[in-house]
Amino acid sequence: MKLRLVKANGRNKELICDMLDEWYATGEKIVPYAIRRLDYRDYENYCKNIDTDNNHGHVATTTWFALDEERNIIVGAVNLRHYLDERLLLDGGHIGDGIRPSERRKGYATEMIRLALEKCRELGIFRVLMVCDKDNIGSARSIQKNGGVLENEPEVDGVVQQRYWITLPETAEEAEDSENKPEFLRRMSIDEVPECAEVVRKSFRTVADEFGFTAENAPRFTAFATDANRLYYQFCMERRPMFAYLVGRKIVGYYSLALSEDETAELSNLSVLPEYRHRGIGAKLLTDAMIQAKSLGKTMLKMGIVEENKRLRKWYESFGFIHTGTQKFDFFPFTCGYLERELPKTKYYRVHTADMAWITKQPRGIFTAVGKLIDAEIPTKEEIAEYWRNREYFEEVLPVPPYYEAGNPDGAVTWFKDTPEGNEIWQQMTFYRDMGEKYGVRFYISECIEIPGEVVYEDDFQIAVKGKKESVTVIARPIV
Repeated sequence: MKLRLVKANGRNKELICDMLDEWYATGEKIVPYAIRRLDYRDYENYCKNIDTDNNHGHVATTTWFALDEERNIIVGAVNLRHYLDERLLLDGGHIGDGIRPSERRKGYATEMIRLALEKCRELGIFRVLMVCDKDNIGSARSIQKNGGVLENEPEVDGVVQQRYWITLPETAEEAEDSENKPEFLRRMSIDEVPECAEVVRKSFRTVADEFGFTAENAPRFTAFATDANRLYYQFCMERRPMFAYLVGRKIVGYYSLALSEDETAELSNLSVLPEYRHRGIGAKLLTDAMIQAKSLGKTMLKMGIVEENKRLRKWYESFGFIHTGTQKFDFFPFTCGYLERELPKTKYYRVHTADMAWITKQPRGIFTAVGKLIDAEIPTKEEIAEYWRNREYFEEVLPVPPYYEAGNPDGAVTWFKDTPEGNEIWQQMTFYRDMGEKYGVRFYISECIEIPGEVVYEDDFQIAVKGKKESVTVIARPIV
């Protein structure tokens, strides 16, 4: 068995349709739900929309199909939910999986879950919930073989479920007590509410101590009024998107967004544990808040601060926020100050590896990384042929910055724009991302809301910049 997780695309259309044809013919319920949610006979739409994002109340998900490379057959599928809401905490979990009827009891499910758990690790999800029906003995065994520990057996809609938690073992890099532990900025799960509430309290307690606030004279101040129940209410009832910053496995930073019916979002409780400050984490949280608010269709981000905290006000203003006024409340021994910032009309992003390019001294771009695989003749002949077909498309559609002809003397790098033209290029990168995943090249996406360097070229799709502006914060995330 040589199993690999692959995305739905034109190259595996026949294999995926063959599995789904077989499954539908049996009359069985197809799982995970993600692979039956859309009509696979409209295959182009199926591939384009099988994954979901965080918009419109959806939990972001990624779906893969399990390819047995030795037999060239799709044997099942797995769907990863990037965080847990209250529904998934009870019934669903992080991972949904299913094996086609003719390929069961061959060990595929156990291996498929193992591969999905590695995807969880890449996202910074180290405690994974999996749920199955109690009478599904095969599914329970595959979960148990991957370290699943049974927590309870609730009844959901008349069906007894088993809820298993899998704690991923530490890698040597994670266990090392150093400043080089991997860091993650991701959507927070509901089971992480207590830990995030503690981060908020500890963070705001330093403000309370500095300005003399206490539980007696300022009981409604964040350091004293925030607990798990309050965050649960904001998560479940107000539907606030909440985000956590992890260093290794420890949550050290947090923020949430309160979404108005208009085009405004309010930033709330941006927090960094005192011992993790002065490492740029706050800047990353704030930049991410602006990126997330923009992705949710908002045009303005607002917030309130302690007006007397001049240092904090100056910090927010360095990110383009404008002071709009103050207000005094009887229950606070301080003045509330208010700031806001109009969100940029576009953002910029790069897709790249973790290693640095020699010319640019910046992470190597996806086109260069895959080109090196082709130059080394690592992919199959069929894949190399498809690479050249894809390259013809990009050469026809995507303008080539003129400095490349001179050998890129300034070490400029290109960033795509969050525009219809730029995002269409992202959709066309599927082949490149698949090649990286197949041959062990991990890709990341970096995003920023300000131009990250000196512009040397621009078109409808992209900008090219040289150098790096130290004032611009870039958020990098793994692509799964």
